[in-house]
Amino acid sequence: MIERVDWPAAIEAQLLDALAGSGAEPVEAGGFRVHLWHQPDPFYRNVAVPVARPADWPPAIRLMDGVFRAAGRPARLEFIEERWPDLALALGDAGFVRRQRMPVMILDRPGTGAPASEVELLGPGTAPDLVAATLDALNAAFGQSMTESTRAAETRQMVEDLGSGRTRVAVVLMDGDPVAGACLIGNGRAAELAGVWTAPGYRRCGLGTAACRALLDRFLTDGGRFAWLGAHGDAARALYARLGFRPVGHQLDYSRPDA
Repeated sequence: MIERVDWPAAIEAQLLDALAGSGAEPVEAGGFRVHLWHQPDPFYRNVAVPVARPADWPPAIRLMDGVFRAAGRPARLEFIEERWPDLALALGDAGFVRRQRMPVMILDRPGTGAPASEVELLGPGTAPDLVAATLDALNAAFGQSMTESTRAAETRQMVEDLGSGRTRVAVVLMDGDPVAGACLIGNGRAAELAGVWTAPGYRRCGLGTAACRALLDRFLTDGGRFAWLGAHGDAARALYARLGFRPVGHQLDYSRPDA
């Protein structure tokens, strides 16, 4: 018998589980769970997700927004569209802006190719210097920067997450320097593929694909049930389709206009 999976619900459950273990403070607010990091930066660690349908969206949205404002954070939300089909309209009416609508894709079986020899899987015991260099290269690839205090804090967090198994990372090293990589977030049998990057001088060589394949194959052969991602843009969708991912829904990201 073919297993029928409610993939949007399974993805949402993994997202909630990952956020619960992220170290951010959860605050329940009108059907939303607001996750507040101990500082505004990096912005993506401060996020709300819907967890229960309220009697009426507008007062619930105002309550959620008030939690962010009281904490001095710009309101941000991520959610699976198919799970909350009427939320987008309510957010727009409340003045929120849609930043992204991305296909969500899942992979539930490993590939058959041999892993590339230049890929290194980071884990417990990885030197903090390599973790810091990987974060620097990742941020540079996305055109982002961090303050020194945030860089130090994010390096400590990554070392901790690698040690606990909450995060898995693959990098491609050239002369000891990371030039491409990918992350899997989640310490259960489901995980989100995120932070896929390649340094500008090394793009279109298949290095990001190699990092993803090595990471995903290890996860799925070691007992992982599925990996998922939000694919931003046609090129990303094509890349992940080649890796075996298939679309099962959509992820929406909303925020205040000043976020």
